Amino acid sequence: MADLRGAAGISLLGCLAACAGEPVGRGPVEPEPAPARSTWSLSAMPEGALALHHPSAGPLVLRSDTEGLASAEPWVVGDGAAIRRARFAGTSITERVATLDDRRVEQTWEVAARPRAGERLEVVVSFPAATLSMTTGGTRVALAGGVYRYSHATWVDATGARTPVPARIEDGAIRLVVSAEMLAASRYPAVLDPIVEPAFEIA
Repeated sequence: MADLRGAAGISLLGCLAACAGEPVGRGPVEPEPAPARSTWSLSAMPEGALALHHPSAGPLVLRSDTEGLASAEPWVVGDGAAIRRARFAGTSITERVATLDDRRVEQTWEVAARPRAGERLEVVVSFPAATLSMTTGGTRVALAGGVYRYSHATWVDATGARTPVPARIEDGAIRLVVSAEMLAASRYPAVLDPIVEPAFEIA
């Protein structure tokens, strides 16, 4: 076998190391550390409900309905996120509940294309066994084990244009409405995106 210790051998070794993506004279590159697992837990429940839990505020059961949905799929729950799809006004809509960080969960409805003319997007979100009250930042969701905050939403279209969508309480549930005029004027895909988080209140 040829001796690789000469000048030509050093060049060959350098080429091999460079081709392997490692600098000459150094060990293998350490892998990036895995992201920390979220403190939130999510699980699907019967009748389309979703259970959320944060250790600082206890369990929270969330049920959401969108007016005019058809062929809604059940929740598919993965690591830190839940997703389901449905048909809405001639297009598709994807609902996600996903952890943003240890404190916040984002609930989104992504509309793939412009709905039929005259349609509006109306989402109803309810929390069984919770007491709702309005605050400046959204809705206070009070349970026996703790308090959550459900924020006002923002409608964000494909150009990045952002339109506030205030939450309101009606018949014991939260309603978010994107008008037919706003749907018609938007570029797609577009997303509605309120936030859920524990409310740390001073007694």
